[in-house]
Amino acid sequence: METKVRLQKYLAERGVASRRRSADLIRQGRVSVAGTIIKEPGFRIPESGTEVRVDGKIVENAIPDITTIVLYKPRGYICSRTSQSTTTPTVYSLIKSIDKQLITAGRLDKHSEGLIILSNDGDFIYRLTHPRYAHVKTYMVVVTGNVTSRTLNTLRSRLVFDGYRIQPAKVRICAQGPQGTTLEFLLTEGRNRQIRKMCARAGLRVHMLKRIAIDNLQLGTLRPAAWRTMTRRELNSFKDSRDVDP
Repeated sequence: METKVRLQKYLAERGVASRRRSADLIRQGRVSVAGTIIKEPGFRIPESGTEVRVDGKIVENAIPDITTIVLYKPRGYICSRTSQSTTTPTVYSLIKSIDKQLITAGRLDKHSEGLIILSNDGDFIYRLTHPRYAHVKTYMVVVTGNVTSRTLNTLRSRLVFDGYRIQPAKVRICAQGPQGTTLEFLLTEGRNRQIRKMCARAGLRVHMLKRIAIDNLQLGTLRPAAWRTMTRRELNSFKDSRDVDP
């Protein structure tokens, strides 16, 4: 029997985009299979022998060799492949030496810095970004404002933003001084500008936000704008999340 795979997975495995983004592309009518526009991400196609196009461009059927890297995103850079501004650089400008189309596993906003993962392994990106796997992300955040027990209780509570109630975060004080208070945040989700919104709700102003770890993967001594290939041990250290739909 011929093996078939969901269209969004087919695209993700070939480095077109993450599974979520691939699903969006399909729903937007930008993907065709054998000349027919398909708008159902779960539509199943043969793993080989079928012409798939995105925005009219043929998707190579061969699955590329896997490359997964850790990058220290500097402040002032965005995680999109292209920028609306000619003066705002993207993280992809830092990895021009890599001849593969990598996808960011989640994002950091323009004014944040620290650890991001990029890969052309669609399943790995899916396991890193889907909420069901609850990977723990660690951030160091420097704030100004009055940090009290009430403030911490607010930060640790299930606040509502844009109609969504966030999961509780672990927050602790690491240091206090004349330049501000350094807080450690542990989150199992990462909604758009979540920590900044949490701090604003608690009456705090964020001066520095750095992601230093995802699960056991540490930013370590990596310098801003530098990157390195993830080791096999690091890849294997992530929680076992192999129960992904085929």
